[in-house]
Amino acid sequence: MKINRWGIGAGVAALVLALGMGPVSAQQKAPDAPKAPAATKPATPPAKPAAPVAKKAPPPPACNAIKDKAGCEARNSDCDWIAEAVIEKGARKGQKQAAYCRKLPAKKAAPAAKAPAKAAAPAPKAAAPAAPKAAPAAPKPAPAPAPAPKN
Repeated sequence: MKINRWGIGAGVAALVLALGMGPVSAQQKAPDAPKAPAATKPATPPAKPAAPVAKKAPPPPACNAIKDKAGCEARNSDCDWIAEAVIEKGARKGQKQAAYCRKLPAKKAAPAAKAPAKAAAPAPKAAAPAAPKAAPAAPKPAPAPAPAPKN
C-alpha cells in the first residue's frame, strides 16, 4: 500500500514539474528571417496633431495650506478664516490659538419634496380571483404553573 502511495506521489510531482517547466526548453529558438519592406506603400510623414493640448491648471491649494487671511477669504466658497483666540478650557487654558484657514463643512442637501407614492399605478387585473382569507389563529394557552418546592 505504501509503495502505491509513493508511486502516485512521485508521478504527481513529476507532472507538476513538467507543467511548470513547459515553457522553458533546452533548444534555442531559430532567428527570425529578416522581413522584406513593403514596397507597395509610399512612405508618408506622420500626421501632426491639429492643436497642441493645453495643460490643465493645477488645483488650488488645500484650505489648511493657506497661511494668510487674504488668500483664505479669496476662496470664500470653500474656505473659512478662523481668527486668533485664547483657549478657555483644558490643559492649554490661557494659551493663544493661532489664526488659521480651514475647509468649510459640507452642506447638507435640502430634503427633497415628497414625491407621490406611485406616479403611474398599473391597471388591476380583472381575471384574478381573490384568495380566501385564513381563519385567525387560536390564542396560545397560558403556561402551566411551576411545581411547588419539596421540603
